[in-house]
Amino acid sequence: AEKIAAILGSDYPKLDMTRSSIKYCYLARGEADIVWYLSNGLYDEDMSHLESSCHHAAGSLIASESGAVIGDLDGKPIVWEGPVLESNRGFVATDPGKVPLMGLVNAVTQATDTSKDAYEKRCQKRKEVNKILKAIFSNFEKCAETDEELRNAKLAKARGFELLEDEKEMDELTRSAMNRETPILGEAPTPDEAYDGDAFFSPINT
Repeated sequence: AEKIAAILGSDYPKLDMTRSSIKYCYLARGEADIVWYLSNGLYDEDMSHLESSCHHAAGSLIASESGAVIGDLDGKPIVWEGPVLESNRGFVATDPGKVPLMGLVNAVTQATDTSKDAYEKRCQKRKEVNKILKAIFSNFEKCAETDEELRNAKLAKARGFELLEDEKEMDELTRSAMNRETPILGEAPTPDEAYDGDAFFSPINT
């Protein structure tokens, strides 16, 4: 969402991530510029998740009556044809005076392309790291010196291989790493600021 907002020219967007129809009321009152539902995210091209009509019908009607433009992530009109929106990918409502629908659709497309490229690079990197981790896990037992260490090494090895073989879990970790603002193990320690006074911990007199 932040990438899309940046493409639209908003460096500090205010995002409400709740899944509630009250957001359509915010849009109708002029308190929001966009309401969007990205389904499973920008990668859901095969429309594996469809929005429910009842989740959007009332709220989008209120928004559209106030002048909002309604569509999906591809810029197509919403087809109200049953309990789920089978003909649409995601759901979008915008204030056309601030964010034209097709401008948003183009921003979504651009963000998707950028995210896919980053995701593919991460996946390739993940495969390389997986090979290294498998080699490490395979040698755990060789480093054990006691029976307890050997038992723990076997458990760690089994859990490690189980995690590496779980494609869904690894995909989720990859996506999380792409959007992580800080390293997964935290920031490296930074040197203390220079001390201008006496070096009272030092045996050397200055």
